[in-house]
Amino acid sequence: MASFYLAFIDGQWQRFSRLPARKAIPPAQHQIKWELEGWEGYCIDEQKRMWRKPHTNRQGRNKGWKRILPIEKSAGYQGFDLWRDGKRYYYSVIQLRRLLRRSPGYGPLSPAPSTEARA
Repeated sequence: MASFYLAFIDGQWQRFSRLPARKAIPPAQHQIKWELEGWEGYCIDEQKRMWRKPHTNRQGRNKGWKRILPIEKSAGYQGFDLWRDGKRYYYSVIQLRRLLRRSPGYGPLSPAPSTEARA
């Protein structure tokens, strides 16, 4: 059994003690912008790195500001610059996932209505 593996990466052969893992391919920026349209009401303070929901629960709680967690580099790629209302916002993938889970439009997309004539 070989004590190392050869892999052709970036135009040259390289030795590895174990096979290199594939890098995650991020979604295109225009796709993420499209997904983020569902939470327009969320307030985000980039200077303080805080965000909050636009509504409370039934008891009037959970509208307080929450910290945007630091960027985790283990995600395979750093983050995205998103433009909204003429301002640039920087989000890591983990931040985007957490905000999308809390958005009102989160979930599987409803199927498109069929254009076939019904008999």
